[in-house]
Amino acid sequence: MHKLLLVSLASAALFLAACSAPPAFTPTAWTRSDVVFGTIPATLTVYGPEDEALFQGFLDLLNNLDKEMSMWDRPYVTDVMRLAAAAGKEPVEVSEDTAAVLKRALEIGELTQGALDVAIGPLVKAWGVATDHPRVPEQKEIDALLPLIKRQDIVVNGRSVFLKKPGMIVDLGGIAKGYAADKAVAYLSEKGVTSAIVDLGGNVFVLGSKPDGKGGTRAWKIGIQDPYLDRGEMLGTVTARNLSLVTSGVYERKFTDETTGKVYHHILDPQTGWPSDNGLVSVTIVAPSSMDCDGFAKVIVLGLERGWEVLKSNKLEGIFVTADKKVYVTPGLAKDFTLTAKDYQLAEMNS
Repeated sequence: MHKLLLVSLASAALFLAACSAPPAFTPTAWTRSDVVFGTIPATLTVYGPEDEALFQGFLDLLNNLDKEMSMWDRPYVTDVMRLAAAAGKEPVEVSEDTAAVLKRALEIGELTQGALDVAIGPLVKAWGVATDHPRVPEQKEIDALLPLIKRQDIVVNGRSVFLKKPGMIVDLGGIAKGYAADKAVAYLSEKGVTSAIVDLGGNVFVLGSKPDGKGGTRAWKIGIQDPYLDRGEMLGTVTARNLSLVTSGVYERKFTDETTGKVYHHILDPQTGWPSDNGLVSVTIVAPSSMDCDGFAKVIVLGLERGWEVLKSNKLEGIFVTADKKVYVTPGLAKDFTLTAKDYQLAEMNS
């Protein structure tokens, strides 16, 4: 799923370094971008000498993961495609990466009261919001698919995976980007990179700290998208070091039904089969694991109160934004969050 976060590169610090810092302390950054996972922009920003081989290794890592986990049409057969073909028939041996993602997805599914259910693939394909031909399925079609949306019918035993019912499709789109971001950061660290930003279509991971132009470092500043404004407009910022931020928002992908004029977004509730409609417009999770951020951001389908309790019980930090432009920030994140949009209001939970 496509989530948008904006990374502030704090160009003022670069200007200060150029004017007043000794040459040895002047930070230099390079940024390269490409498209991965079919349509997802992948951007890498590194403080240090520009390194084409490093960037190519970054892309190769991401593309190899897509070859294992995509459920969409590709010129190759992925683990997820093989699982769908064998659903209800026999187990399939998958890669270590696919098995690891599935195992954690099932764990997070339990911890989020089913908000993340990677068995949701049949519904995602029926709606087609991520495709060029989205549509509104009839209720009877949704009702027929709901029995397939059951993560408990996914059996993972080592690298062997079995989907119990014919017609089941695993959709790892709600967690695989986070896993990819974690792997990318591990790769950069192995290559000696100590200061970088990985942005996979809005799954942001900030590695280390940002050079301040004076021989020191400071926390990165990451912007949170305003759900009601154009891409790039922020409602607030979070300062972070060695953390990932992932937002799930109803604004990210949507379409208008030509018959009724109603707008539908891409965040489907696994319980109802319909786009969630509970007053939340975005949820941002902040944690050391981007995969966990990705998975737990699906609490957006639970609504504010239940979603808040899930984060609290799992000792996670996050930001909830409601349709009436109230912003709820978990206590552990409050000191690092700054609300910048004047038409939003900070609010507090009772518990």
